[in-house]
Amino acid sequence: MPPGPGLPQEDRALETLKNRVYRLGLPVVLLAALIGTFVNTPTPELGALDRLNLPFATAWLFACYGALLWQRRVTPAFEYAVLGGATLFSLINTHLNFSALALWGHGIWLPALWIGVLYLWTYLVGSYRHALKLSIVILSLHVFTGLFTLLPLWLGGWRPTLPQIDALTQFYLSQLAYLLLFRLVIGFGEQVTRLRLQAETYYRLAHTDSLTGVPNRRYLLSEIGHELERSQRYGRPMALILIDLDRFKQVNDRHGHEMGDRVLQQVAQRIQRGIRHSDRMGRWGGEEFLVLLSEAGLEEATQLAERLREELGQPLMEGLEPLSASLGVAVAQPGDTPDRLVNRADQAMYAAKRAGGNLVESVG
Repeated sequence: MPPGPGLPQEDRALETLKNRVYRLGLPVVLLAALIGTFVNTPTPELGALDRLNLPFATAWLFACYGALLWQRRVTPAFEYAVLGGATLFSLINTHLNFSALALWGHGIWLPALWIGVLYLWTYLVGSYRHALKLSIVILSLHVFTGLFTLLPLWLGGWRPTLPQIDALTQFYLSQLAYLLLFRLVIGFGEQVTRLRLQAETYYRLAHTDSLTGVPNRRYLLSEIGHELERSQRYGRPMALILIDLDRFKQVNDRHGHEMGDRVLQQVAQRIQRGIRHSDRMGRWGGEEFLVLLSEAGLEEATQLAERLREELGQPLMEGLEPLSASLGVAVAQPGDTPDRLVNRADQAMYAAKRAGGNLVESVG
C-alpha cells in the first residue's frame, strides 16, 4: 500500500473501545452482584452495612448501565462515577470481610479477587501516568480501611492469629502485585504501540514526497520491483507511464518557486484523480511523475496516458498559463529489471519531448 496521510484519530478509536468495554464489562459485574445478592446470607453481627451493601451495589450498577445505554457514549464523568462507586463498594466489602476475619476467622479471598479489576479499570479512565496515581489512591484507601477496621479491635484486646496475619499479608501483597503487574503489562503494551507508530511514521516520511504528499522515488522503485516480479511469475501485464512537465522552468522563472511548488502539488492531485484505483503514482523527481499500472498492456496504458495529457493541459489556477506534459509509456518484457523498464519509459518520454512536447510516446 502507498504511504497514507496518517492514522485514524486516536480519540475516536479510544472512545469506541471504551464504549465496547463498558457495554460488555458492566453486565458481567452486574451479574456477579446479582448472584451475590441472592446467594449470600447477611451476618446479623455485621449490621445493616452487610445487609444493604450488595443490593445497593446491584442497583448502582443497573443505574450505570442504564445511563450508558441512554447517553450512548462514555464521558469522563461517567467513568469516574463508575470507578468511584466500584471503589466505594470494594472498601465496604473489605471492611466487612476484615471484620469477619477478626471475629470468626473467615477468609478474605473474595475482595482480593475483585480489587484487581479496579487497578485495571484505572487505565481505562486515565492516562498511563494518571492511572498509576489512581491505583495508588485505591491501594492506600484499602490500607486505611484495614486500619479503620482492625485498629479498634486491636485496642479492644483482639490479637490476630498466625493464619489471620498470613491472610492479611497475602491480601495486601496480592494487591501490590496486581498494581505492579498491570503497570508493567500495560506499560509494555504502550511502549510496543509507540514503537510501531514511530516505525510507521518513519516509513511514511521515508517513502513520501514532502512537497506533494504522494509516494516518492524510493517507494515507487520498491513497488516496481514487486509488481515486476509478480508480472513475470504469473505472466500478467504491467506498464509504466513517466510524465515530465514541459518547460516547467519557465513557471519558476516567471512566477517564483512558491508558485512552482503549488503547480507540482496540483499536478500530483490531478494525476491521482485520473488513474485507476489499482494504479500507483508518485513523484519521480523534479517535475517528473511516474504511474505504475498493474494488469495493463500497451494499448490500455497509452489510452490512460492520453487522458492524463489532456487533463494536465487544462488550466491549473488563475493567472497561470496552461501547462503541457510529455509522457512515455513502456510495458514489461520477459527478463526485465526495474532499471530497464524505467529506462525504456524514460526514452519514450524524451522522444515525446524531442517531438515538441505535449505528446505521448510508447515502447513495447
